[in-house]
Amino acid sequence: MICRECKVEINGYVCENCGYKNINKNKKIIIILIIALIAIAFVTSMCLIINRFNNNRNLKLCTAEGKTFSDMLSESQFNINIIGALYSSSTKTDHGYFWDEEYFTNYVTGLCSSEISKEKNNMLNIAEQYEVINNIECSSDKIKEFQKQTVNLYNAYEDMYELIIEQNFTCQNYESKYIQTKNDFDMALELYDSTLKKMSANN
Repeated sequence: MICRECKVEINGYVCENCGYKNINKNKKIIIILIIALIAIAFVTSMCLIINRFNNNRNLKLCTAEGKTFSDMLSESQFNINIIGALYSSSTKTDHGYFWDEEYFTNYVTGLCSSEISKEKNNMLNIAEQYEVINNIECSSDKIKEFQKQTVNLYNAYEDMYELIIEQNFTCQNYESKYIQTKNDFDMALELYDSTLKKMSANN
């Protein structure tokens, strides 16, 4: 083999005369490709490890924040049920006359003023916690599904809040709206709690 640099005959790839490494271009390309593939594999593996770590961390964060969200809504559920039940019993009471709309709402809000005031504060805290959960980075399907359920529960709560606290009803349609809205809210909260339990068990 002849050294490509000094043209002296050599026995190996490295010239004993000038030190030139006589590796052909094809071998150089293969070595570069191997190094590149190893680098790509390393970077990909690191990205997968970091991504998995972030997903696990965010899943635990979702579980913790979701538990707080659920506790807030359970408290509101109890609070709203008191107001809703009083409205409901008032519509069923036979007073021998039709309720005047304003008198009907004033009667119940007067009796439940502390619960209504409490729920208005609850709404602010619930809305804030809702944003916390929605702002968690969601690269995994589990987190995306959990955030979707968070939206559904929040919407069901908003509907309940508008009905009971904002008094989005009349004396005549209250009962039917209350039953439907309460069922939707109760089911959404039950489903949310069930999902939370599964997530906690997997963490």
